[in-house]
Order: sequence, then C-alpha cells, then structure tokens
Amino acid sequence: MPTSVPVESYASFLNTRAARRKPSPIRALQAVLATAPAGLISLGGGMPNPALFPFSGISVTLRDGTVLSLSEESVRAALQYSPTPGIPELVSRLERVQRGEHSPPGAAGDRMAVMVGTGSQDLLAKAFDTFLDEETPVVIEAPTYSGTLAALEPIGCPLITIPSSTDGTGIDVGAVEELAAAFESGERAGPRPRLIYVIPTAGNPTGATMPLENRRRLYAAARRLGSLIIEDDPYRFLDFGEVVDPADADADAAAAAARSSTPVARTPSLLSMDEDGRVLRFDSFSKLLSAGLRIGTVTGPKELVDALGLHAQASCLHTSGVSQALVLELFRHWGVGDKTPPAEDGSARCMGDMEAHIAEVASFYRSQRDACIEAINKHLRDPGLAELYAVPSGGMFAWIKVPGLADTTALVKERAAAAGVLFVPGSAFVPGGGSAHSAFVRASFSVASHEQLDEAFRRFASAIRDSGSD
Repeated sequence: MPTSVPVESYASFLNTRAARRKPSPIRALQAVLATAPAGLISLGGGMPNPALFPFSGISVTLRDGTVLSLSEESVRAALQYSPTPGIPELVSRLERVQRGEHSPPGAAGDRMAVMVGTGSQDLLAKAFDTFLDEETPVVIEAPTYSGTLAALEPIGCPLITIPSSTDGTGIDVGAVEELAAAFESGERAGPRPRLIYVIPTAGNPTGATMPLENRRRLYAAARRLGSLIIEDDPYRFLDFGEVVDPADADADAAAAAARSSTPVARTPSLLSMDEDGRVLRFDSFSKLLSAGLRIGTVTGPKELVDALGLHAQASCLHTSGVSQALVLELFRHWGVGDKTPPAEDGSARCMGDMEAHIAEVASFYRSQRDACIEAINKHLRDPGLAELYAVPSGGMFAWIKVPGLADTTALVKERAAAAGVLFVPGSAFVPGGGSAHSAFVRASFSVASHEQLDEAFRRFASAIRDSGSD
C-alpha cells in the first residue's frame, strides 16, 4: 500500500452549493442548551412550550417482555428540538461503538465524528448532494443499490461503472486499479472521480461480500485516484462470516457447508484501514432494530460529517427525537457504548448485550438464505433454467441470472406476476433508467417462510418455461 497521504483539506471535495452553506446561528444554540446548567433561562431559539404537548410518557415492550419507560427528562428531550448531529448521549455511545468496531488509525481516528441521520439513505442522499455536481464523476459498481441510483442520476454526474467481479466477490477491484493506472498514465483524461461508492458486505442486489484483501486494494486505488470512499454498509451485522462457492459441483454439499458454518469475526471495514481520512462510512439500524425508526449514522472525518450537518440544518433540522430516544433507551438497557474501547476485559467492541441480538438476527437470515439456495438449486439451477451469481454470505438478497434473456422486466412483471410470485427485475439496479437492461432478477429471502420460498421458485421456474415457449 502506498505511503499514507492524509487529506489535509476537504474544500476541493465540496460542490458549489455545499461551499456556500453556513452554520445556522439558531441551530448552534441547541448544542449550548444540551449541556447548559439547570438554571439557564433561554429566550433564544423558538422552541415550543412542552407543557402544551399532548404526550406525557413513552414506553415500549421488548420481545422478551421487558418494558422500557423513558424518564420525564428523556421524554422532554425526545419531544423537543435537539442538536442536528443527534441527542448528545446517543452520539457519544455511537462514537464509542464505532471506535470499538472499526478503530480508524492515526490522524483519521483523531478526526473521527459521528452524526445520526434519518436512515442511511437520507444521509447518502445528503452526501451526494454535498460532494457532486454535473462535472464530478463517481465510481459505482454495476449493478448497485437502486436507491443510490435514484439519488445520483438526477444530479447528472458522470457515472464510471465498474462491473461486478466474475468470482462472486463484489466490485471488480482490478478494474478500479486499471482506472487509476489509466489516469496516472494520461491514457484517460478529464476529472478524476471524486467518490468511490461501494457496498462491501452482502451487496444489494448481488449478496456478495468483498474479501479483506479486495478492500485493501480498493483503498489503495482510492489513494491513487485521490478519491473519497463512500462505504455504504447496512448489512454489516447480517454477515454470516462465510464464503460458499456457487460453482461447487455438489450443490447439496455447498448448501450443507453453508448451514454448518460458524460465523467468524466481521470483515474489517474500509474505515478501519483509513489512514488518510478519505472514508465516509454509512451504517443503518433498519435491518437490526427497526426499519420504521429511520435511524442511521455517518462516520468519518469531522470536516465531512459537519458538511452533511449543514445540509441537515437547512432541511430536516435533526432526526426524529422520539426515534433517537427509543434507541438510546435500548442502548442503555443493553449496555451498548457503555465502555470506552478497549474495555477492561481487553475487548475492542462495546456492543454489550446487542451482540447477542446481532447473532440471533444473523442466524435467522442465514437459515433463510439456506432455504432460498435449496429452492433455487431444486427448481432453477439443477434444471438449467437460471444461474446464481453468488451464494450470499450475508444480507437478504440472491442475484439470479436467466440465461437467454436480454432483459427480465417482462418476465417479472407479466409471466412471474401471473404465476403468483414477485421479484425485482435486474434493470432496476443498472444505470440508465428506462433504457437499462439486465438478464438478472433480485430475490429477497427476508420475510417468506421456507415453504413459501420453495413454492415461489417453483412458480418462477414455471414462468421461465412459459416464456421460453412463446
């Protein structure tokens, strides 16, 4: 890996709109109020009188029957305006979690900051709107998350598409290295990519997880290009800690190996190797706690996180206080972020009892994955009707190719729907909007029962056969 070259200034990464944003003097008062002594009399910000709010208490019941009731003070904080980065105690706990989970080295660790957002999707959209314009390229994998395309394509920025690797390990890092070499040699002219966007764990839609060595190579390529890395990692805690070869001649043996695998330590993140301060990491609690709470985080250099904070000050002000307060109360109950890493027992992580919940969630989705792969092998792969890009090593998606079709949209919307099964056509994950084509479909195995998964792929097999008879 090249010698560390810390990013000294982030001004060149901001677009014109972001460079014009200034801190809100009224929003700045929220930080003062959050730490003010009890006797402070505020005649500052236009905060509504909490005595008129119709709510007097908030409590939730956990699945084990435990009732969590917010204190009067917590209820007041939840219902009132709060600092843009998040409720201070929640942010502090999240900072300890991120340091324990990722431990960014050197100067990047010293400059690390965390902000709470209304889901990672909202934070990603703010990031793209902060860094990109019509002249600034961004590197993305093709296929990639449709929500990312929905945020990028209206900006009009040039999309440098890198294909997924042929070995089922996500973005083709070799192609990114070739891109860097082309800019270095002068073979490729024009602006270098300002951002590299990647989903390193259980990619959506492919289900692929980048091996550690590929992550190291991608970081090195970002250094050569002078790019920031947008590490979108909502499925990190749905990592099964295993890799299964989809080309295994013995499909039953591959499925059995997947079922018997014991999860290992989560693959080190790109943030964990960020010596320069060029990684902006996005996490989500939607898959782990609740999608409806809309709680996500962005972690990275303070200057970049603050730039997203200025965007939030002019839009949503802050994420729902009620959602934040519920997550904070759960974290207190579970002991998440109680300790400053490394803990007294020598462990780096400070997840508390949430680690057991993470294991339960990952185990459930691993079982769902196994049932999905078994059904795909039985109804699609063995009869030669479809191919699996990779056995997912995490997450909740399988990426399936239907050979002989240039595009699966009609198959999904007409034949499959008529047969009583629904997928997402692969074109939804390819840049190009209505003109995009793909021979793939994405299947989600998160909600359907094992019996329903088997029946779904039986119906899909029937739809493929019917389409071939036309």
